[in-house]
Amino acid sequence: MSYTTDKLIEELLDRIDECYTEKRKTDIKNRMDAFWDSEYPPDRFPYTVNQIECDIKIPDEIIGFDNDLITQLAAIANHGERFNDDYYPGLFPGLRQVTLPSYFGCVEVSEFNEKVVPIVKEPTDVYNLPEPGFIPELIGGSILEKMRYWRERTKGRIAIYETDMQGPFSVASQVYDIEKFFTACYENPDEAHYLISKCTEVYIKFTKEMFKIAGDDLIPIHCMPCLYYPQSKGVALSEDLLAVVSPDFVREYINPYSQKIADEFGGVTIHTCGAMHHVIGALNEIPGLKGLNFSTSETDFAEMAKLAKDKTVFLCHNSLLSTGDLPVLHQLDHVIHMGEIMRKYKVNGYTMIFNHPSTPENQKIIAGMEKKINELLRA
Repeated sequence: MSYTTDKLIEELLDRIDECYTEKRKTDIKNRMDAFWDSEYPPDRFPYTVNQIECDIKIPDEIIGFDNDLITQLAAIANHGERFNDDYYPGLFPGLRQVTLPSYFGCVEVSEFNEKVVPIVKEPTDVYNLPEPGFIPELIGGSILEKMRYWRERTKGRIAIYETDMQGPFSVASQVYDIEKFFTACYENPDEAHYLISKCTEVYIKFTKEMFKIAGDDLIPIHCMPCLYYPQSKGVALSEDLLAVVSPDFVREYINPYSQKIADEFGGVTIHTCGAMHHVIGALNEIPGLKGLNFSTSETDFAEMAKLAKDKTVFLCHNSLLSTGDLPVLHQLDHVIHMGEIMRKYKVNGYTMIFNHPSTPENQKIIAGMEKKINELLRA
Protein backbone atom coordinates (compact mmCIF):
# COMPACT_ATOMS: atom_id res chain seq x y z
CA MET A 1 0.00 0.00 0.00
CA SER A 2 1.52 3.32 -1.01
CA TYR A 3 2.32 6.07 1.45
CA THR A 4 0.23 8.41 -0.69
CA THR A 5 -2.88 6.29 -0.20
CA ASP A 6 -2.35 5.90 3.54
CA LYS A 7 -1.73 9.61 3.96
CA LEU A 8 -4.73 10.63 1.86
CA ILE A 9 -7.10 8.36 3.81
CA GLU A 10 -5.82 9.73 7.11
CA GLU A 11 -6.10 13.35 5.92
CA LEU A 12 -9.67 12.81 4.76
CA LEU A 13 -10.64 11.13 8.03
CA ASP A 14 -9.14 14.10 9.89
CA ARG A 15 -11.09 16.47 7.66
CA ILE A 16 -14.31 14.57 8.43
CA ASP A 17 -13.56 14.65 12.16
CA GLU A 18 -12.98 18.38 11.96
CA CYS A 19 -16.42 19.13 10.52
CA TYR A 20 -18.28 16.20 12.07
CA THR A 21 -17.21 16.72 15.66
CA GLU A 22 -18.36 14.30 18.34
CA LYS A 23 -20.88 16.91 19.46
CA ARG A 24 -22.27 17.30 15.95
CA LYS A 25 -22.60 13.54 15.49
CA THR A 26 -24.22 13.18 18.90
CA ASP A 27 -26.68 15.96 18.09
CA ILE A 28 -27.62 14.22 14.82
CA LYS A 29 -28.08 10.89 16.60
CA ASN A 30 -30.22 12.53 19.29
CA ARG A 31 -32.44 14.23 16.70
CA MET A 32 -32.89 11.00 14.77
CA ASP A 33 -33.55 8.97 17.92
CA ALA A 34 -36.22 11.55 18.71
CA PHE A 35 -37.61 11.35 15.17
CA TRP A 36 -38.15 7.61 15.45
CA ASP A 37 -40.02 8.24 18.69
CA SER A 38 -42.11 11.01 17.06
CA GLU A 39 -40.36 13.72 19.05
CA TYR A 40 -38.22 15.49 16.45
CA PRO A 41 -37.39 19.08 17.58
CA PRO A 42 -40.30 21.36 16.60
CA ASP A 43 -37.98 24.24 15.70
CA ARG A 44 -36.26 22.29 12.94
CA PHE A 45 -37.49 20.77 9.68
CA PRO A 46 -36.43 17.08 9.42
CA TYR A 47 -34.36 16.88 6.24
CA THR A 48 -31.17 15.53 4.72
CA VAL A 49 -29.65 16.44 1.38
CA ASN A 50 -28.47 13.33 -0.41
CA GLN A 51 -25.75 15.20 -2.27
CA ILE A 52 -22.52 13.32 -1.63
CA GLU A 53 -20.00 14.52 -4.21
CA CYS A 54 -16.24 14.00 -4.21
CA ASP A 55 -14.36 17.32 -4.38
CA ILE A 56 -10.77 16.13 -4.93
CA LYS A 57 -8.76 14.65 -7.79
CA ILE A 58 -7.81 11.10 -6.87
CA PRO A 59 -4.39 9.91 -8.14
CA ASP A 60 -4.71 7.47 -11.04
CA GLU A 61 -2.72 4.79 -9.24
CA ILE A 62 -5.35 4.50 -6.49
CA ILE A 63 -7.80 1.85 -7.67
CA GLY A 64 -10.26 -0.77 -6.39
CA PHE A 65 -11.56 -0.62 -2.83
CA ASP A 66 -9.19 2.26 -2.03
CA ASN A 67 -10.49 4.41 -4.86
CA ASP A 68 -14.09 3.90 -3.74
CA LEU A 69 -13.12 4.55 -0.12
CA ILE A 70 -11.29 7.79 -0.86
CA THR A 71 -14.05 9.00 -3.18
CA GLN A 72 -16.61 8.53 -0.43
CA LEU A 73 -14.46 10.03 2.31
CA ALA A 74 -13.89 13.18 0.24
CA ALA A 75 -17.60 13.43 -0.55
CA ILE A 76 -18.56 13.03 3.12
CA ALA A 77 -16.16 15.79 4.17
CA ASN A 78 -17.45 18.02 1.37
CA HIS A 79 -21.03 17.47 2.51
CA GLY A 80 -20.29 18.18 6.16
CA GLU A 81 -18.57 21.43 5.29
CA ARG A 82 -21.50 22.65 3.14
CA PHE A 83 -24.70 21.51 4.84
CA ASN A 84 -26.17 21.64 8.32
CA ASP A 85 -28.67 18.82 7.82
CA ASP A 86 -29.03 15.45 9.56
CA TYR A 87 -26.68 13.55 7.25
CA TYR A 88 -24.65 11.12 9.36
CA PRO A 89 -21.15 10.34 8.04
CA GLY A 90 -20.86 6.76 6.88
CA LEU A 91 -19.51 4.64 4.03
CA PHE A 92 -21.86 2.86 1.64
CA PRO A 93 -20.74 -0.56 0.30
CA GLY A 94 -22.93 -0.21 -2.76
CA LEU A 95 -26.26 -0.81 -4.41
CA ARG A 96 -25.99 -4.44 -5.54
CA GLN A 97 -29.40 -6.06 -5.84
CA VAL A 98 -27.76 -9.35 -6.75
CA THR A 99 -26.10 -9.57 -3.31
CA LEU A 100 -28.38 -12.14 -1.70
CA PRO A 101 -29.10 -14.21 -4.83
CA SER A 102 -25.32 -14.67 -5.14
CA TYR A 103 -25.51 -16.83 -1.99
CA PHE A 104 -27.03 -19.51 -4.21
CA GLY A 105 -24.38 -19.06 -6.90
CA CYS A 106 -26.88 -17.92 -9.52
CA VAL A 107 -25.30 -14.61 -10.52
CA GLU A 108 -23.57 -14.13 -13.85
CA VAL A 109 -20.93 -11.40 -14.07
CA SER A 110 -19.55 -9.88 -17.27
CA GLU A 111 -17.30 -6.91 -17.92
CA PHE A 112 -20.26 -4.52 -18.10
CA ASN A 113 -23.04 -6.22 -16.21
CA GLU A 114 -24.07 -8.57 -13.44
CA LYS A 115 -27.36 -10.38 -13.42
CA VAL A 116 -29.18 -13.22 -11.74
CA VAL A 117 -29.60 -16.38 -13.77
CA PRO A 118 -32.64 -18.19 -12.26
CA ILE A 119 -31.78 -21.69 -11.11
CA VAL A 120 -35.24 -23.00 -10.21
CA LYS A 121 -36.60 -24.78 -13.26
CA GLU A 122 -39.25 -26.88 -11.55
CA PRO A 123 -41.07 -26.07 -8.27
CA THR A 124 -39.38 -28.94 -6.40
CA ASP A 125 -35.94 -27.52 -7.27
CA VAL A 126 -36.35 -25.17 -4.30
CA TYR A 127 -35.61 -28.10 -1.98
CA ASN A 128 -32.20 -28.71 -3.57
CA LEU A 129 -30.67 -25.28 -4.04
CA PRO A 130 -26.88 -25.03 -4.19
CA GLU A 131 -25.42 -22.93 -1.37
CA PRO A 132 -21.85 -21.82 -2.05
CA GLY A 133 -22.53 -19.04 0.46
CA PHE A 134 -20.93 -15.63 0.83
CA ILE A 135 -17.51 -16.60 -0.43
CA PRO A 136 -15.14 -13.86 -1.69
CA GLU A 137 -15.46 -15.07 -5.28
CA LEU A 138 -19.18 -14.21 -5.33
CA ILE A 139 -20.73 -10.77 -5.04
CA GLY A 140 -22.16 -11.11 -1.53
CA GLY A 141 -18.80 -12.25 -0.21
CA SER A 142 -17.02 -9.51 -2.15
CA ILE A 143 -19.17 -6.86 -0.49
CA LEU A 144 -18.38 -8.25 2.95
CA GLU A 145 -14.67 -8.24 2.01
CA LYS A 146 -14.99 -4.58 1.00
CA MET A 147 -16.59 -3.73 4.34
CA ARG A 148 -13.86 -5.57 6.25
CA TYR A 149 -11.18 -3.84 4.20
CA TRP A 150 -12.70 -0.40 4.75
CA ARG A 151 -13.07 -1.07 8.45
CA GLU A 152 -9.39 -1.93 8.68
CA ARG A 153 -8.20 0.93 6.46
CA THR A 154 -10.18 3.54 8.44
CA LYS A 155 -9.31 1.96 11.80
CA GLY A 156 -12.99 2.04 12.73
CA ARG A 157 -13.13 5.85 12.64
CA ILE A 158 -16.27 6.05 10.50
CA ALA A 159 -19.61 4.24 10.38
CA ILE A 160 -20.74 1.93 7.57
CA TYR A 161 -24.24 1.77 6.09
CA GLU A 162 -25.74 -1.56 5.11
CA THR A 163 -25.59 -2.50 1.46
CA ASP A 164 -28.78 -2.50 -0.62
CA MET A 165 -30.75 -5.37 0.88
CA GLN A 166 -33.56 -6.76 -1.21
CA GLY A 167 -36.13 -8.49 0.96
CA PRO A 168 -36.91 -12.21 0.91
CA PHE A 169 -39.82 -12.02 -1.52
CA SER A 170 -37.85 -10.03 -4.10
CA VAL A 171 -34.83 -12.30 -3.72
CA ALA A 172 -37.00 -15.38 -4.21
CA SER A 173 -38.39 -13.90 -7.42
CA GLN A 174 -34.85 -13.45 -8.73
CA VAL A 175 -33.74 -16.98 -7.89
CA TYR A 176 -36.87 -18.56 -9.38
CA ASP A 177 -37.57 -16.27 -12.39
CA ILE A 178 -40.15 -13.65 -11.63
CA GLU A 179 -42.98 -14.82 -13.89
CA LYS A 180 -42.65 -18.48 -12.91
CA PHE A 181 -42.34 -17.48 -9.27
CA PHE A 182 -45.61 -15.55 -9.32
CA THR A 183 -47.30 -18.53 -10.96
CA ALA A 184 -45.87 -20.82 -8.26
CA CYS A 185 -47.35 -18.59 -5.55
CA TYR A 186 -50.77 -19.62 -6.87
CA GLU A 187 -50.12 -23.15 -8.12
CA ASN A 188 -47.32 -24.34 -5.79
CA PRO A 189 -47.67 -22.29 -2.61
CA ASP A 190 -45.75 -24.76 -0.43
CA GLU A 191 -42.66 -24.48 -2.63
CA ALA A 192 -43.05 -20.69 -2.89
CA HIS A 193 -43.20 -20.34 0.89
CA TYR A 194 -40.23 -22.66 1.31
CA LEU A 195 -38.12 -20.56 -1.04
CA ILE A 196 -39.11 -17.26 0.61
CA SER A 197 -38.31 -18.77 3.99
CA LYS A 198 -34.90 -19.84 2.69
CA CYS A 199 -34.26 -16.34 1.37
CA THR A 200 -35.27 -14.92 4.76
CA GLU A 201 -32.57 -17.05 6.38
CA VAL A 202 -30.04 -15.73 3.87
CA TYR A 203 -31.06 -12.13 4.57
CA ILE A 204 -30.60 -12.69 8.31
CA LYS A 205 -27.27 -14.45 7.78
CA PHE A 206 -25.85 -11.65 5.62
CA THR A 207 -27.07 -8.95 7.99
CA LYS A 208 -25.41 -10.67 10.93
CA GLU A 209 -22.15 -10.74 8.95
CA MET A 210 -22.40 -6.98 8.47
CA PHE A 211 -22.94 -6.53 12.19
CA LYS A 212 -19.87 -8.68 12.91
CA ILE A 213 -17.79 -6.34 10.75
CA ALA A 214 -19.05 -2.93 11.88
CA GLY A 215 -20.69 -3.66 15.23
CA ASP A 216 -22.19 -0.57 16.83
CA ASP A 217 -21.01 1.46 13.84
CA LEU A 218 -23.29 -0.31 11.38
CA ILE A 219 -26.17 1.90 10.25
CA PRO A 220 -28.74 -0.69 9.10
CA ILE A 221 -30.42 1.28 6.32
CA HIS A 222 -29.59 1.59 2.63
CA CYS A 223 -32.23 3.83 1.14
CA MET A 224 -30.91 6.31 1.46
CA PRO A 225 -27.41 5.79 2.88
CA CYS A 226 -27.40 9.28 4.37
CA LEU A 227 -29.75 8.96 7.32
CA TYR A 228 -28.92 7.75 10.81
CA TYR A 229 -31.05 4.72 11.67
CA PRO A 230 -30.88 3.55 15.30
CA GLN A 231 -30.09 -0.15 15.64
CA SER A 232 -32.80 -0.27 18.30
CA LYS A 233 -35.33 0.11 15.47
CA GLY A 234 -34.11 -2.99 13.63
CA VAL A 235 -33.03 -3.09 10.00
CA ALA A 236 -34.23 -1.94 6.59
CA LEU A 237 -34.97 -3.91 3.44
CA SER A 238 -36.40 -3.38 -0.04
CA GLU A 239 -39.43 -5.16 -1.44
CA ASP A 240 -39.66 -3.53 -4.86
CA LEU A 241 -42.41 -5.89 -6.00
CA LEU A 242 -44.86 -4.28 -3.59
CA ALA A 243 -45.87 -2.07 -6.50
CA VAL A 244 -47.39 -4.98 -8.42
CA VAL A 245 -49.06 -7.14 -5.77
CA SER A 246 -52.36 -6.98 -3.91
CA PRO A 247 -52.91 -6.46 -0.16
CA ASP A 248 -53.89 -10.13 0.28
CA PHE A 249 -50.74 -11.19 -1.53
CA VAL A 250 -48.70 -9.00 0.83
CA ARG A 251 -50.38 -10.57 3.84
CA GLU A 252 -49.52 -14.09 2.72
CA TYR A 253 -46.11 -13.79 1.08
CA ILE A 254 -44.41 -10.68 2.49
CA ASN A 255 -45.68 -9.91 5.98
CA PRO A 256 -44.71 -13.18 7.72
CA TYR A 257 -41.12 -12.97 6.53
CA SER A 258 -40.79 -9.25 7.22
CA GLN A 259 -41.97 -10.01 10.75
CA LYS A 260 -39.43 -12.81 11.12
CA ILE A 261 -36.69 -10.30 10.29
CA ALA A 262 -38.24 -7.80 12.71
CA ASP A 263 -38.23 -10.47 15.43
CA GLU A 264 -34.56 -11.17 14.78
CA PHE A 265 -33.34 -7.56 14.81
CA GLY A 266 -35.94 -5.58 16.74
CA GLY A 267 -37.96 -4.05 13.92
CA VAL A 268 -38.10 -3.52 10.17
CA THR A 269 -38.39 -0.56 7.81
CA ILE A 270 -39.53 -1.37 4.28
CA HIS A 271 -38.59 0.46 1.09
CA THR A 272 -40.00 0.08 -2.38
CA CYS A 273 -39.19 1.58 -5.75
CA GLY A 274 -42.69 2.21 -7.07
CA ALA A 275 -46.09 2.59 -5.46
CA MET A 276 -47.02 1.16 -2.08
CA HIS A 277 -50.02 3.29 -1.05
CA HIS A 278 -52.40 0.53 -2.23
CA VAL A 279 -50.93 -1.97 0.25
CA ILE A 280 -50.32 0.17 3.34
CA GLY A 281 -53.32 -1.42 5.07
CA ALA A 282 -51.67 -4.83 4.75
CA LEU A 283 -48.21 -3.55 5.73
CA ASN A 284 -49.71 -1.96 8.84
CA GLU A 285 -50.45 -5.49 10.06
CA ILE A 286 -46.73 -6.26 10.51
CA PRO A 287 -46.30 -5.95 14.31
CA GLY A 288 -42.62 -5.05 14.02
CA LEU A 289 -43.04 -2.39 11.32
CA LYS A 290 -41.13 0.79 12.20
CA GLY A 291 -41.11 2.77 8.97
CA LEU A 292 -41.98 2.95 5.28
CA ASN A 293 -39.61 4.41 2.71
CA PHE A 294 -40.57 5.62 -0.78
CA SER A 295 -40.47 8.39 -3.38
CA THR A 296 -43.18 11.04 -3.24
CA SER A 297 -43.61 10.85 -7.02
CA GLU A 298 -44.13 7.06 -6.99
CA THR A 299 -46.16 6.56 -3.80
CA ASP A 300 -49.00 8.90 -2.83
CA PHE A 301 -47.81 10.35 0.48
CA ALA A 302 -51.22 11.82 1.29
CA GLU A 303 -52.85 8.40 0.98
CA MET A 304 -50.13 6.89 3.15
CA ALA A 305 -50.62 9.60 5.76
CA LYS A 306 -54.38 9.07 5.90
CA LEU A 307 -53.90 5.39 6.74
CA ALA A 308 -50.78 5.68 8.90
CA LYS A 309 -50.44 3.36 11.84
CA ASP A 310 -49.45 4.91 15.16
CA LYS A 311 -45.66 5.24 15.49
CA THR A 312 -44.96 4.28 11.86
CA VAL A 313 -42.66 6.87 10.32
CA PHE A 314 -42.26 7.83 6.68
CA LEU A 315 -38.91 8.36 4.97
CA CYS A 316 -39.54 10.12 1.66
CA HIS A 317 -37.30 11.23 -1.17
CA ASN A 318 -37.85 12.99 -4.46
CA SER A 319 -37.28 11.14 -7.72
CA LEU A 320 -37.18 11.64 -11.46
CA LEU A 321 -39.68 8.78 -11.87
CA SER A 322 -43.44 8.96 -11.49
CA THR A 323 -46.32 6.49 -11.26
CA GLY A 324 -49.94 7.20 -12.03
CA ASP A 325 -50.63 10.92 -12.10
CA LEU A 326 -48.23 11.84 -9.28
CA PRO A 327 -46.08 14.87 -10.16
CA VAL A 328 -42.29 14.74 -10.27
CA LEU A 329 -41.15 17.02 -7.46
CA HIS A 330 -37.72 18.57 -7.47
CA GLN A 331 -35.86 19.86 -4.42
CA LEU A 332 -37.89 22.63 -2.76
CA ASP A 333 -41.25 21.51 -4.23
CA HIS A 334 -40.65 18.11 -2.63
CA VAL A 335 -39.88 19.75 0.72
CA ILE A 336 -43.00 21.95 0.56
CA HIS A 337 -45.16 18.92 -0.31
CA MET A 338 -43.73 16.97 2.61
CA GLY A 339 -44.34 19.84 5.02
CA GLU A 340 -47.94 20.28 3.90
CA ILE A 341 -48.81 16.59 4.29
CA MET A 342 -47.03 16.26 7.62
CA ARG A 343 -48.90 19.23 9.06
CA LYS A 344 -52.28 18.27 7.60
CA TYR A 345 -52.29 14.67 8.78
CA LYS A 346 -50.02 15.02 11.81
CA VAL A 347 -47.69 12.25 10.65
CA ASN A 348 -44.03 11.72 11.35
CA GLY A 349 -42.24 12.20 8.03
CA TYR A 350 -38.61 12.66 7.10
CA THR A 351 -37.53 14.48 3.95
CA MET A 352 -34.56 13.33 1.86
CA ILE A 353 -33.60 15.63 -0.99
CA PHE A 354 -31.97 14.25 -4.13
CA ASN A 355 -29.96 16.50 -6.39
CA HIS A 356 -31.54 15.24 -9.65
CA PRO A 357 -29.78 15.87 -11.93
CA SER A 358 -26.50 17.09 -10.44
CA THR A 359 -26.22 20.30 -12.44
CA PRO A 360 -24.68 23.64 -11.36
CA GLU A 361 -28.18 25.15 -11.37
CA ASN A 362 -29.55 22.47 -9.04
CA GLN A 363 -26.49 22.76 -6.81
CA LYS A 364 -27.27 26.47 -6.38
CA ILE A 365 -30.89 25.63 -5.54
CA ILE A 366 -29.85 23.13 -2.89
CA ALA A 367 -27.15 25.42 -1.51
CA GLY A 368 -29.81 28.06 -0.85
CA MET A 369 -32.43 25.70 0.55
CA GLU A 370 -31.65 25.92 4.26
CA LYS A 371 -33.03 29.44 4.54
CA LYS A 372 -36.16 28.44 2.62
CA ILE A 373 -36.60 25.28 4.68
CA ASN A 374 -36.38 27.26 7.90
CA GLU A 375 -39.03 29.62 6.53
CA LEU A 376 -41.36 26.63 6.18
CA LEU A 377 -41.34 26.21 9.93
CA ARG A 378 -43.10 29.56 10.22
CA ALA A 379 -45.61 28.79 7.47
